[in-house]
Amino acid sequence: MKSIKPDLGRVAAFGLLFLLLGAGASAASVSDSSRVGVGRFPLLTRMARDLPAKGAGPALTETERRALLDEIEIERLLWLEELDRLELRAAASGVTSARIDAVRSDVERKLLALETAIEEDRLDPALLKALLGPGLDRDTAQPLIISGSGLRLPEPSHREAVISDEMPEGYWVAPSPEYDKRRAKALGNEDPVADLAAELANDPTALYQHVLHQIQPVNAYGLSRTPEAVLASGAGTAADQAALLAELFRASGLPARVVWGVQELSAQALDAHFGLEGPQLENALTTGGWAWSPVVEAGHIAAYRISRIWCEVWIPFVDFRGVVLGQGGATWLPLDPWIKGYDEWDDRRILDEMDSDGNDMRQRFLAGEFCTGDLDQPGACPGLVEALASGVDAYLTDHGETLTFEDLAMGRLSALEEEPILPAAMVGRIVSVDGYGIELPETLRFRLGVRAQAGAETLLETTLDVAALSAGEAVIWYEPAAAEDLDVVEALGGYLWDVPPYLLNVVPVVMVGQEIVAQAQDPLRPGIGMG
Repeated sequence: MKSIKPDLGRVAAFGLLFLLLGAGASAASVSDSSRVGVGRFPLLTRMARDLPAKGAGPALTETERRALLDEIEIERLLWLEELDRLELRAAASGVTSARIDAVRSDVERKLLALETAIEEDRLDPALLKALLGPGLDRDTAQPLIISGSGLRLPEPSHREAVISDEMPEGYWVAPSPEYDKRRAKALGNEDPVADLAAELANDPTALYQHVLHQIQPVNAYGLSRTPEAVLASGAGTAADQAALLAELFRASGLPARVVWGVQELSAQALDAHFGLEGPQLENALTTGGWAWSPVVEAGHIAAYRISRIWCEVWIPFVDFRGVVLGQGGATWLPLDPWIKGYDEWDDRRILDEMDSDGNDMRQRFLAGEFCTGDLDQPGACPGLVEALASGVDAYLTDHGETLTFEDLAMGRLSALEEEPILPAAMVGRIVSVDGYGIELPETLRFRLGVRAQAGAETLLETTLDVAALSAGEAVIWYEPAAAEDLDVVEALGGYLWDVPPYLLNVVPVVMVGQEIVAQAQDPLRPGIGMG
C-alpha cells in the first residue's frame, strides 16, 4: 500500500472523537450520546435536537412529513450514486464489490426504517441516533474515544545518598552499545551535538559556557526533550540542559553523566535566577514541579533545598588548576548550566539614549507604520516588536554592549562571566545524590499516556516518552485490519484516506514518525455514518 503521512483532518470520516487532557489530568472517556451526527439530513438532525430526551415530540404536520420524506429520497439517490461510482473504481475486485453490496442493503434498511418512523409519527432521539449517527458497526452509533492520560511529570524525591568520586570501570566515551544504537537511529546521518562540539574545538570550558549562555531556562523538573531539540529551540529544563552538556562532553572525548539529587541554593542566587523572592519564588518552584524546603537562619529564609538534576564531567587535573585531585589525576566535576545569574536593570530609557533614531521609531509608531487593524485587538502591531528589537540591538552592538533588546524588555542584565570550569562554577551546594547514569531513568522523564476506547472496551493503551517526540510528532492513525481490507484499499487507488470508512475494518495505531509504537489488538469497524 502506498505510504502517506496521516492527515488528522480526514479522521472525522471515521466518526472519531479526540480528547487530549491537560497536564496532571487523569485518563477519561467522553462520549456525547445525545448528539446526532450532522450531515445530509438538515431537517431530520434539526428535529432530533428539538425532540425531548425521552419520548416522541409533537405530531408531524403534513408539510413536515412530506419535506422529511423528500429529504430521505434525495439521500437514497446520493447513496446510489456514490456506491455506483465506487463499483466503477473497484473494477474486478470481488472483495470490494461484496462489501459495497452489503452497504447497499444496510443503507436501504436504514432509509426504510426512517421512512416508516416518519409515516407512523414515532420519531425519537434514540431511533435517529441509531440510524443517523456514525457507527462502529452496522447497527451502533458509538464513537471511538481517543483520550490522553495527561502529561505525567516526574516526582522529585529527597532520598539521602552518596556518590563516589571514582571513575566507574568501563565508563568511557561510548556509554553503551544500546544507548549508541538508539541515539544513532534517532539522529540518522546528522549529529548537531557532535557538530557543535567540533565547532567549539572540543574545549570543555567553551562547551559549558555555550549551554550556560545560549540555552534559556525552562522552569520545570524532569527531561522534556532531546539534546538536539534543546539546541534547536535554545531552551530547556535543568534536566534537558544537563543531558545536552553531558552529550557535548562525550562528543569531545570526556566521560560525563547526569546526576539527580538535592542542592542547597541561597535565596539570593534564586532571586538572581528567577527575578523573584519570598512567596513569589516559592510559587515558581512549586509550579515548576520542584520538591523544595526552606533553610531558616536567624528567623529568615536564607536558602532552599531543592530536588535538582545536573551534569558531571570527568576532568583531568592537569587541565584545570584548583580542581581537587581525584583518582588517576582527574575528578568528577559537577556543573549546573540551568542556573543563570542576572542583575536588575532599572528603568533604562533606551529610546531616549538613541536620540534621533529613537525619536524616528516613535514617530513611525505614532504614524501607524507598524500597525494594522484595530489597535485594541491582539496582534494589531505585528511589526512593532521586530522593528524595536532590530533597532535597539543594532544601537547596543554599535556601542560595544553585550546587552540585547530582550534583556532590556525583561528588565534584567546577565551577570554571567566568562570563567574557566572550576568547582566554584556550581552555584548550589550538593546536599545528597539520589542517583546518576548515562541518561535519566523513565521516572525522571515527561511521559504522555494515550488510550483508545470503543465504548467500555479499551482497544489501545500506551505511554510515550515526551523527549522522544520532540524531534517529530505522535499521531493516531489506522492500518487495514486484514489482507481483505488491504485489498479494498488497493482496489480503490492504494490510499487509505480515499476509501470510505464504511468499507473497511481498521486497526488504530500510534505512530512516531514512520514507526508504529503501539497497535490495538482488535479491529475497529467504522460502519455507515448516515449523518
